[in-house]
Amino acid sequence: MPAPGWCYVAEGSEQAVRDAVRDCLARCSHGGTPLGVIGEFLGELRAQGWAPENVRKVEKAVLRILAGVVAPEDGEETSAGDS
Repeated sequence: MPAPGWCYVAEGSEQAVRDAVRDCLARCSHGGTPLGVIGEFLGELRAQGWAPENVRKVEKAVLRILAGVVAPEDGEETSAGDS
C-alpha cells in the first residue's frame, strides 16, 4: 500500500482527512494489531509534515469507526463481571 499522503489533495482539507482515514482503515484490515498500525500510520503522516490537528482528526475518526465495528451490540455482555 502506498505511503500515506502520496495522493492526498491539499493536506488538511476534509477530502485529505477522509482519504487518510480510509487508507488507515484499509491498513488495519490487513495488518496485525490495529493500534500498532494506527500508530505507524499517524507517524508517517507526521513525518510528511501533516499538522498535529489534522493528524488528530484522522486518529479520532479511525478510532471512532473501529469502536463502532467492535462494540458489543445492545443487550450483549461485555464481560462476566459486567452483569
